[in-house]
Amino acid sequence: MKTIELPLELPLYITDNLWDSPVTAIPSSAPSQTELPPELISSIVGNLWDDLTSLKHCSLVSRSWTAAAQRHLFRVLILGKDWMGHTLCVFARDGYFQPIPPFIQISSSLQTYHNFLDLVTRIPAVARNVRLVTFEFRSLPSSDGIAPYSQEEVKALSAILSKFTHVVAVNLILGNWTRGQFEHEEAISTIIQQPLISAITIYSTELTLLDLISLCTQSPGLKALNIEYLSPNSTASDVGVIGVDRLNPAGATTHLEDLCISGTSTSFIDWLLHPQCTVGLTYLRGLSLRVEIATYSEQHTTRLMRKTAPQLECLRLCGNIFTSQRNIRFYELNWSPNLRHLCLFGLESSETQSSAYNVVKMFSGLIGPLPLEELEMEIEIYFPQNLSAARLLWAHWRQVDSQLIQSELAHLRAVTITLSVHDLLKKHVTLEDCESSMMDVFSAFSAQQGRMLNVTADVYKSF
Repeated sequence: MKTIELPLELPLYITDNLWDSPVTAIPSSAPSQTELPPELISSIVGNLWDDLTSLKHCSLVSRSWTAAAQRHLFRVLILGKDWMGHTLCVFARDGYFQPIPPFIQISSSLQTYHNFLDLVTRIPAVARNVRLVTFEFRSLPSSDGIAPYSQEEVKALSAILSKFTHVVAVNLILGNWTRGQFEHEEAISTIIQQPLISAITIYSTELTLLDLISLCTQSPGLKALNIEYLSPNSTASDVGVIGVDRLNPAGATTHLEDLCISGTSTSFIDWLLHPQCTVGLTYLRGLSLRVEIATYSEQHTTRLMRKTAPQLECLRLCGNIFTSQRNIRFYELNWSPNLRHLCLFGLESSETQSSAYNVVKMFSGLIGPLPLEELEMEIEIYFPQNLSAARLLWAHWRQVDSQLIQSELAHLRAVTITLSVHDLLKKHVTLEDCESSMMDVFSAFSAQQGRMLNVTADVYKSF
């Protein structure tokens, strides 16, 4: 029997002193006790997915427990550098975990990468179980203009990433990219060109249109694309002088099933809608779109919605567009005859304005039945200084309750409402009061047989 090696004291942070930690092996001659069925072991270990200490202990029970524990211990990997230039080789609970441990002192980031490469080479189970890789490129260039990554570091990163052949999702956190060629482009291409990659998330403070398109067109099996700009108004993100027809690299068409766009440029939407675009939207089933008044382009958004709406089953709309007094009709429910899940984020209600009117307008335009099953709404409630006026905040939403009953929504079974309450009265508004008020607002809907109303209230105090 082959000996299974597992680093018992494998630190969460792989640093230069990696090999100071002992490596423990499970003896091949270990006596076999009564084994549980594999599916039961998987269920037990799966409930401990966020408890690293317990997972390490489970990995030492037997070979079958080792395999089940390693699937969670090594599932998520973070590589790169943080804002301070610390080298990251981190096994984390999720892909957005950003550790800032003050006790880490990195003497040689290149040696750290070489140590980690040695680890994944000697213990194939580490690389074989990684499913999500987050690439952190947040560090700023030094004052003397030296790039934050040396050529040797890029080669080491590329060698590490070539070991991960079972990765299905990639998060790219790209901060302060310089215009032109990027020293870490080779390392990124190594991972996003893996054949099993089906989901890519891009966070960036500065990307040109060419950069963005290049990242979106290198994964032949891409199904889910999430683009979030931390600085959506950056002029570098929009290259209007380049013809869209010149931005389509040759290659097989990728058919997206889920698309999330937050703060991107209109040129990127133009590229998505171009007939020769290699990222197809024909099979799109889920769309998440942030629409802000400040960067709003009704023409581009309407074109995107009209092209994708007919086949959509899940739609998530976010932004201050719902608080606008303008009569902007960038989307109509009648365009989506297959819609089953609708999420409306960025709704507000205050003494002077309420998004309830725009929600009512959206549903009042229905001219036929809609197979909508779930409706989610996130509402910011701003209590006014006048206590009597505060009672009127909930009255606006009674119109939504009435409209939901009138609309042809026979399949609608659940309405989930998340309230963020800003207590300007300093009267200590409680979660229970908010839930009770909202349940009273939707009294007609919740009273119907088979309907369910879930209310979650997050209470924020303003000072």
